[in-house]
Amino acid sequence: MEKPQQSMVDLKFERDGLTLVIQPYTDIQEVISSIERLFAEMGNFVSEGDEVILSIPEGEKAADDLPALVAAVGKFGLNVAQVVVGRTRKTMKISDRTKKEATGRVSEGTKVVKRNLRSGQMVVHNGGVIVFGNVHPGAAIFAGGSVVVFGNLRGQVKAGLVEGETSVIAALEFSPTFLQISHFVMNEPPSFSQPAVAHVGTGRIVVEPYESVRFQDRGDKD
Repeated sequence: MEKPQQSMVDLKFERDGLTLVIQPYTDIQEVISSIERLFAEMGNFVSEGDEVILSIPEGEKAADDLPALVAAVGKFGLNVAQVVVGRTRKTMKISDRTKKEATGRVSEGTKVVKRNLRSGQMVVHNGGVIVFGNVHPGAAIFAGGSVVVFGNLRGQVKAGLVEGETSVIAALEFSPTFLQISHFVMNEPPSFSQPAVAHVGTGRIVVEPYESVRFQDRGDKD
């Protein structure tokens, strides 16, 4: 099979295993189309359940697009076992216990994680994510929709990467190291020892105790 010149994606056999390399890009839809063409042309070369390493370029854009990239790979029955970033090959390991459901569309539901997420572990899902447990420092959640943590949130969360700024981030105890909802970023979020919610209001992320949230900017009446 001949590969098109300057392909946005390439599949390589490397020391750590089969690796899908994503080149720097500007349009995520073009990348997804390239992934779909690549695996469609390969036919039975890969099988459902095979594991692949995903190599993405450095930068916030690729990190924000990670749920969509994982979903595109998942359509072919492949599991992303590891994500590496940039030329320095910084690794984000995805343990078997936090393996993602890369089902692709928000309408396909919310991912439920019934365990603590520890440093180095990551959950990536194209819809909403609910965690029954604690999210420790060094753990990360990338969600297309909202994120709810029934425990202590102390890691980083990127929500609304698909659904946009209507998404929220909520936790019973709230001490994250980094928050993002859609394209809005909060580098030093406040801490709460009580249930709290982060949402977008007046063009920025607002974090407040659960009982104080009114979402007035979205037209709620309460």
